[in-house]
Amino acid sequence: MNSMTILLGITYVIGYFLSIIILKRFRHILDIPDYNSYPKYDEYSSNAQAYTMWSIVWPLFWVLKIIVLLFEKLINLTKYILNGNSSSRK
Repeated sequence: MNSMTILLGITYVIGYFLSIIILKRFRHILDIPDYNSYPKYDEYSSNAQAYTMWSIVWPLFWVLKIIVLLFEKLINLTKYILNGNSSSRK
């Protein structure tokens, strides 16, 4: 394992626990329901299950969002290059 992999692993573990702490501490401000005593409208059966899923999913969401944004920017850059070259030849 190289040092970058270790650093990413440590960062993810810290982010995981930090996100659980933030979800627990600010759940009323963030308007997050209490899954232990709230009517069930989704698949989570407890706070532990919901917070664990949110803590795992949010980094994956942002990684995928960044990939989609980069892909869109590459498409726009390609359109600009193709349209820019064709208009400069006329």
